Amino acid sequence: MGVFIIENLVKVWLPFLKPEFTRKVEKKLEEIKNQSSTMNDVISAIKSEFLQLYDEFVQNRANFKLDASKYQVKKLSTSRSHEIMTESTCPKCNNHRMKFINLPNRRFLACANRSCKSYLSLPKKGKLELLNTKCSICGFNVFKITTRKNNKSYVYYLCPKCWNDNLKEQNGKGFCSNCVEFKIMNNRCVKK
Repeated sequence: MGVFIIENLVKVWLPFLKPEFTRKVEKKLEEIKNQSSTMNDVISAIKSEFLQLYDEFVQNRANFKLDASKYQVKKLSTSRSHEIMTESTCPKCNNHRMKFINLPNRRFLACANRSCKSYLSLPKKGKLELLNTKCSICGFNVFKITTRKNNKSYVYYLCPKCWNDNLKEQNGKGFCSNCVEFKIMNNRCVKK
């Protein structure tokens, strides 16, 4: 919001915001010190210039408010676009749902309860899409991952809980294609 205010004040109050205005005020103060101008004359001149800029700002207040409301809506929508609530509950506290955090350099699931501090890793590469289906083994939301290799597009599915539970063993479990009992068909986890 501070950036918005500065960007928009520059449109109306540019003369007041420029260093030249401060320099002019300092020169006027020197004139008072040297007794070439009186304090009342200097205050009157600076006040007049300030009030003229203020009146211009007040005249543009409606446009300023409209721009501010658009700016806030835009910022709120982009800031929330990287956090999506899943239907899955936290494996640690079993009380709160997990948030899908999708940032440029980090992607993970985090417990919505900040004091829980539980999280699950997600693959770093590929486009992740949260599906409405749940893993039939553990009940977590399943993710569809689309990636490219050698100019070919590949799609695979992943249950983050199964994947994180078996990440240490490096045995490939957690990938829905390696599941013995279930498979993903039409973006749904179904029995084989």
